[in-house]
Amino acid sequence: MNRKMIYAFALVASYLFNVPAHADSALSPPAELTRATYLGWLSNVGSNVSPFYVKMMDWYDEQLRTALPAAVYTDPDKLYVTVDRPLRETIELEQAGEIEEGNTVGFEAYGVLDVPIAVALETKLFTWGKPIGKREGDTYPMDTVFSNRHDILTERWGPGNYFSRGIHTGGGIVQDLRDDYSVLVRSDGKGGYVMYNAYYGPSGDTASIAHISIVTLAPTADGKTEFRQCVRQNGQSYKVFGLDYGRRNFGFNVSRFRQGEKQLTAQMVELKNTGKIKENRP
Repeated sequence: MNRKMIYAFALVASYLFNVPAHADSALSPPAELTRATYLGWLSNVGSNVSPFYVKMMDWYDEQLRTALPAAVYTDPDKLYVTVDRPLRETIELEQAGEIEEGNTVGFEAYGVLDVPIAVALETKLFTWGKPIGKREGDTYPMDTVFSNRHDILTERWGPGNYFSRGIHTGGGIVQDLRDDYSVLVRSDGKGGYVMYNAYYGPSGDTASIAHISIVTLAPTADGKTEFRQCVRQNGQSYKVFGLDYGRRNFGFNVSRFRQGEKQLTAQMVELKNTGKIKENRP
């Protein structure tokens, strides 16, 4: 990617955080998101709140004071995916009766991406519906699960505060999803970003019950990007296959999640090298 293109992406990224006052301040997300202010805002706008909310915020707090896992640096792709904590926490909530048994999907991913941080940010927003270099619009991302995917992103609450609608179909045994999400992007004050994605509610027939994910991006000294992602989703039941089998092969399948994360990183490299990302437009 040439300097001009990187500069253009950086301008879009910087724009996200020059946020003017929103016409409806009662619905505008707080500029500073903490576990209390984020939860308060989700409740204020009538959003679904994941049963994993507290555990996810605990994970984020941990990331602020810990280095990337050592396994990242020994992996040939500089990518480490794990389901150990998500599975453990899921079983805890199931046994406590706080969530239904056998419908949670979760993983954590850590990596060092060979792209500038502006490219990583632009790519991740693309997967939620933001066209490259534009403030809002729609995309048709390639996907490792769904053969048909359409995502629409709008600045419903002002720049950096998005409303995302996803229509994901053609997943075989994976049920269709027609969901609305909030996507909030914040600077971490050190040249990086934190991205909060929460299930707002259904937009049509869907298997979803709840979802929350947090992504952090941080620049490295050599121009790459440190990446961390944590995901919990509820609704796709796999208990019919047998609980243990369903967990291993669907809910907490490291190989499947790694495949998805490798596609994401490949899209980042594609954007860096070509200035665009291939889509599956009908």
